[in-house]
Formats: sequence, structure tokens, C-alpha cells
Amino acid sequence: MIKKILNSFLDSLYVKGIKCAACGRELTNRDSVFCDLCKRQIKFIENFCEVCGTPIDSGFYCFNCKNHIRFFDKNRAAVEYYGTIKNLILKYKFNNEQYLCDPLAKLLLKAYDLLDEKADFIVPVPSVEKRIKQRGFDHTLKLAKSFSNLTSIKMDNKILKRVSEIKPQIESHRAERIKNIKQVFKAEKINGQNIILIDDVITTGATLNECAKALKDGGANKVYAVTVAATKYKIVFETSSEMSEAANIFAD
Repeated sequence: MIKKILNSFLDSLYVKGIKCAACGRELTNRDSVFCDLCKRQIKFIENFCEVCGTPIDSGFYCFNCKNHIRFFDKNRAAVEYYGTIKNLILKYKFNNEQYLCDPLAKLLLKAYDLLDEKADFIVPVPSVEKRIKQRGFDHTLKLAKSFSNLTSIKMDNKILKRVSEIKPQIESHRAERIKNIKQVFKAEKINGQNIILIDDVITTGATLNECAKALKDGGANKVYAVTVAATKYKIVFETSSEMSEAANIFAD
């Protein structure tokens, strides 16, 4: 029964065709949009950190959220950034396959259900201008517009801006991400409203954190976030002291 519900949900995300939407293989079942292999690789998040929403095996908080200040109040993600979903997001962002936006926005809607919070408006995480020119479109802005249409929550893409550019965060380790992203964003004045940030993937949460800091510095009350996907939480020790600290925490 659960498998039927899952397959029905996945199939509702895409217009049916003759090739798998994720890998491009020819479909044996024309009533589906994914091949069986790609369907098996989609992992909906069930156990997650109460703050950042990244998948964890046990407990309530990931190591990052236990040990670092979070300016965003809560993030939720629908699926793990793995396999089929990873391929879809990469195709959407880097292959200019913009038709994938609406299906990904439907996954944002699932993340929004998990968030279970109300907001006055949504704000896309600002993209790097150079990347927008390379891709030919702003992938987070497009996602936010689609999500806004699905939820009827108004979008404001003017209130949060990048004031400096950095190298792509995907190329950086956690410590580099946190250092790189400092003071990259600036927000206009906000009169105590609650905001939902929109992004495609959360990894360490460094980008969402700095966006939230800027928004709260501008006067936001609560800053939540929803992302399509989240990377599976892994402990990455930058120093021996971090390793010792983690050992003490998990010994409790």
C-alpha cells in the first residue's frame, strides 16, 4: 500500500513520456515517468535534525546544529540529495532543463508541510550573478516563483541581496563554507515579519544561516527555510579538538 502511494506521488510530479525523467532510459512502463532503478534511489526524509532538517540516523539534532549558532529558526527538506533527485537538480541547474522547476517545487511543497509554520512572504536565496549568466536563468528565483504559485504566499526577491560574490560553495569544505559566506548578504528594512527562505539543497546550512542573519539584522521576526533536498548528515572533523568534542557529546 505504501509503495503504491509513493509511486503515485512520484508519477504525479512529471508529465508522462517515453524516457525516464532522471536518467533518460527508455521506459518499459509508459504510465510512469521514472524507471524502476531511479524510483528506488529516491529517499524521502523521515528522521531529521529538528533545526536544519538534514537526515540523521538517531537523536534530535545533528552535530552542526548542536555546536554552531543557527540564525534560521527551522529548515525542512523533502528528500535526500542522492541518486535520482541529485541528477534532477543538477540537470535543472546546469543543463537549462527548466521544465523540471515545477516538479521540484512540488517537493518544496512537501518540505513546507513538514515545516508546519506560517510566513508573511517567501524570499529566494540570491544566486551569484555570474552563475545566472552562465545558466541563462536564476534557478532559485524560478523555484520560489513556482512555490509561491502553489502556496499563494507572496514572494519578495528584492529584500535580500548578495553584496559580494564567492566561489561555488559545493567546492568548499564546511570550515571554508562558513568563512566564505560571511557578510555576503544584506537585507532591506523589515518590519517584524516572518519569512521563508527558498533554496534547492542544504548541505552545511552556512548559506541559509547567513541569509537568515541578514534578514534578522534587517528586522525579521522568524526566518524559516524549505529546500528540495538535504545531504545526508556526515560528521566532518576539521580539527582534533572537534573530534574530542564529538566523542564527549555522543558518549552522553
